[in-house]
Amino acid sequence: MLLPWHLLNFLRIEFRRRKSKRRGGKFKLKISRVADFFRELDRLKIEYVVLRWFEEVPLTPEDEKTTTKDIDILFRDSDLKKVMRIGARFPGNVLAEFYSVSGKRGTSARGYPYYPPALAEQIITHREQYRNHFYIPSPREHFQSLCYHLVYHKGYDSGLPINSSEPLRANSSRDYQSLLSEFARKIDLKLEQPITLESLNCHLVATYWTMPYDLKLRWRFCQKELLEHLCRLEEKSDFTYADELPDLIVFLIREDGSSSPEIRDATARKIEERFEVTHTIHLNEEQKKRVLHNVRGGNWLEYREKIPVPPTIALICFDPSPERLTKDHPSFKKYPLITNLNVLVKNKIRSQINEKFPLDKKVRTVLHSSDNTMEAHHHLFYVLGRKAYPTFCEDLLKREQPEETTS
Repeated sequence: MLLPWHLLNFLRIEFRRRKSKRRGGKFKLKISRVADFFRELDRLKIEYVVLRWFEEVPLTPEDEKTTTKDIDILFRDSDLKKVMRIGARFPGNVLAEFYSVSGKRGTSARGYPYYPPALAEQIITHREQYRNHFYIPSPREHFQSLCYHLVYHKGYDSGLPINSSEPLRANSSRDYQSLLSEFARKIDLKLEQPITLESLNCHLVATYWTMPYDLKLRWRFCQKELLEHLCRLEEKSDFTYADELPDLIVFLIREDGSSSPEIRDATARKIEERFEVTHTIHLNEEQKKRVLHNVRGGNWLEYREKIPVPPTIALICFDPSPERLTKDHPSFKKYPLITNLNVLVKNKIRSQINEKFPLDKKVRTVLHSSDNTMEAHHHLFYVLGRKAYPTFCEDLLKREQPEETTS
C-alpha cells in the first residue's frame, strides 16, 4: 500500500512514463537508498539485472551524493507497475534508466527493444547476484551484452576505431580495448586484435548476438552512418545472390499462424493466392533459433502477452506482377523500406486469419515478411544457413516447379 505522498509520486512517474511512451523514449527514475531499492525488488521477486558498471552503483548515502553515473536496468514487462510503485517510495537523485525485455512502449530505446527480446530474455535468465546487493548478467552474457552496447548503442562514441586502418578515437572516458581484452581473457574467449567496431560486429554475428540486419536499417539510437556501413558489409559478404534474384520475397509464418493444420493451411493458401511460392520450408529447431536471433520479425512476441512466438515455416516467393512503392505514395512515409507494395498484403492476411480463427479476443500476428530484396536474402540466409544459401539460390535461378521442402 502506497502512502499518500508515495501515491502522488507514483502518479508523477506514470505521467512521465506516458509522456516518454508517446515520444518513443525510455523510462527513467531518480531514486535514493539504492541498496534498499534493490532489496525491495528482490523481496517482491521482480526479475531484473543491472546491465554494467556494477562497481559504480552507489550503495551508501555518501556515494549517492557524489555519483554522476546512471544505472541501466533490464526487467520483464509484466513487472513495470511494481517497479514504478517501488520507485515512488524511494525518490532521490540517482538516475536509473529502465528497459523492458520486449521494449514495451515507454521502456524502449527510440521505440525499439534495447536488446532483441530473445537476447534480453537470455540475459535475465542467466543472471547472478553481485556481492549480495543486486542481480547482474552472468560473465558470458555480460561480455556479449557489453559488446552489443558498444557497437550498436554507443557506436563512434565508444572511442573504438571502425576498423584497423583507423586510429583509436579520443572521445571516450573508458579504454574499451583494454577492458574488453582483459574481460575476454577471463572468460577464455579469443577476440580479433586490434578490437574495432567491425571486429566486434563480426564476433556478435558469429555468436548470434548481433543486432538483426533488418533492425539496423531502422535503428535510430546510434549513428545512422555506422549502422548503414555495417549493413553494407553484411550485404557484400553474405547476401551474394541479391543482384541475381532481385524480386525474391520471404514470408515467415509464426507459430501463431501454424498452431493448427487449419490455420496453417489458410495462412499459406492466402499467400499462394497472391504470389508464386517456389518452396515451403518447415523450420527445424536450429533454423528457428537462427531466425529468432537474426531476424527482427516484429520482435517475435505475441502482441499483448509478450510471449515468444517463433517462426515455423518459410515460404520462398516471387511476385509475377510487383507494384513498386514510390516516394509519392501515401504508404511511403510509414513503410519507407518497402519496394514492392504487394507485400503489405500480410496485413490483410493477418486480419482475415484473426477473423476466421478468433482466440479469446487475442490478436495473432500470424506472419512476417521481407520488405525488400536485401531483407529477403537476409531472411533466406538465416533460414538456410551460410553453407546452404548459395546452393539454394542457384536452384532458385533455375526456377523449378513448386515443391515442398522439409528441413
